[in-house]
Amino acid sequence: MSKILAGYLILIILLSLTPSVQAQQAASLPKLSDSLDTIMPNDFDTSLETPAGIINAILKYVFVLTGLILFGMLIMGGFQMLASGGNPKAAEAGKARLTSAILGFLIVFAAYWITQIVSIIFGIDIL
Repeated sequence: MSKILAGYLILIILLSLTPSVQAQQAASLPKLSDSLDTIMPNDFDTSLETPAGIINAILKYVFVLTGLILFGMLIMGGFQMLASGGNPKAAEAGKARLTSAILGFLIVFAAYWITQIVSIIFGIDIL
């Protein structure tokens, strides 16, 4: 019992010393935003007067909406499979819904990354 208490005491002492060390190390590190601006400057069209600006404004929410739709379809497909009650057609419909949800998400995910890769390779702003 005394060994466990001694171990906890040592652990508490060590943990109480680490924040000052971490604060000193963090002060000397460069900011991540500075290095990202040199690699990928933020010169995207953010005005709502051009089609590119409108698309850039909408895309922030499209991917969130896609994730929410994926989550909803996964829940509905799983519930449909559970509630099939041994009916093979209902279970197959649930599997089809799950497959469609995952394939749709993969298509959106792949489309986003393909446009990012093309944008980097050719040096043009697609999104």
